[in-house]
Amino acid sequence: MKKIIYLALLLCFSATTITSAQSKPSQKEIFASTYHSSKTAIKAQQYQFVGLVVYNNKERQRLEADSNTLKIESDNISGTLSSLGTYTFLTDTSKNKITNYKTSFNDDAQQIVIEFNVEEDKFHIIIKANGNAFLTLKSGVNNITQTGKIERI
Repeated sequence: MKKIIYLALLLCFSATTITSAQSKPSQKEIFASTYHSSKTAIKAQQYQFVGLVVYNNKERQRLEADSNTLKIESDNISGTLSSLGTYTFLTDTSKNKITNYKTSFNDDAQQIVIEFNVEEDKFHIIIKANGNAFLTLKSGVNNITQTGKIERI
């Protein structure tokens, strides 16, 4: 009887070891397609930032995605970004052009950084591997910080 119990325990432990030895996909593998899709859109300069949350160090507020979008096509920019206050950044492709457009791609960390100017306004966007994007607008009038996502146009 003791031998049967020992044999049963041995089989249980070996089955646990075998199942836990199977490899799980890494975070990098899981988000690879999202990262590469974002990278392709950024390189083509055909994308839009859709803001979902605006925040500062004191509070945050959810946004309507359809009314808080910044569209980038080549060196043209259009759209609206809301702040927590009464200030709203509004731009039109016929009036404003993007200057000093810079991107950096960190394939190891699967992170994309975009920086550009529109007149005196400075934009900084960080895109994480999972597709989440963090936008900071530093303006002479107001600063806006938002979280959202990047969508290919």
